[in-house]
Amino acid sequence: TAYAISECDWSSDVCLPIYLAKTLLKNGCWVVDRVGISMAEWSQVEEEKKGQLLDAVDRLVGAARERRVFEDQVATLQENFEMMRGYVSCFKDEFPHEYRAWISRWPDCPPD
Repeated sequence: TAYAISECDWSSDVCLPIYLAKTLLKNGCWVVDRVGISMAEWSQVEEEKKGQLLDAVDRLVGAARERRVFEDQVATLQENFEMMRGYVSCFKDEFPHEYRAWISRWPDCPPD
């Protein structure tokens, strides 16, 4: 299980944090928060924005520790799980290590 925060510079594009969050979700992560801040310019960032990011990190750590489930993300993650399950099945002869890894991780959900 993976948890993530979508972090980016708000000034570049307000849609970017949403795009990053969707990308993380499509790749199997629970998205805990979205923060619009540029880590590259940390020394110039306002204290309020730094506080928002640090609060988001606290929420991220708490979510991972508690293995929190975000109900609004369950359907998307399940859909992606099934898609990946199909890929693993299609490519099991070409990439047998992926197939074995899948079986060891999810023995009750074989890819075939």
